[in-house]
Amino acid sequence: MSHVRFSDIQAFVEEAERDRVVIDRNMVRTTFLFTQSKQYPAIQFIRLEAGYTIDGHIVKLVREMGTKVGSSPVEKAEREQREKIIADLRDQLEHLGFEVRGGFFEEGE
Repeated sequence: MSHVRFSDIQAFVEEAERDRVVIDRNMVRTTFLFTQSKQYPAIQFIRLEAGYTIDGHIVKLVREMGTKVGSSPVEKAEREQREKIIADLRDQLEHLGFEVRGGFFEEGE
């Protein structure tokens, strides 16, 4: 299975708009993924993923969103900023007529 990968949110949205009529089930998935640091277990790396499929081929957005270290006023502000980014992305996709759901597509198999 092949896939196309974007790191720019607007470029991903524009690609989805161009692909609108061929996207499987008219559905785009969006989520945040948290990966624990192997060296420093208290640190989590955060990334935004969004994607859709066309005939089984994945088109996805992967955007690094920083790190999370515990809970602090700075972390709260960063979390709010991340939530706004994903909310804006979902709004843009819904405005284009897509059904937006949580989750992500696994690569491989």
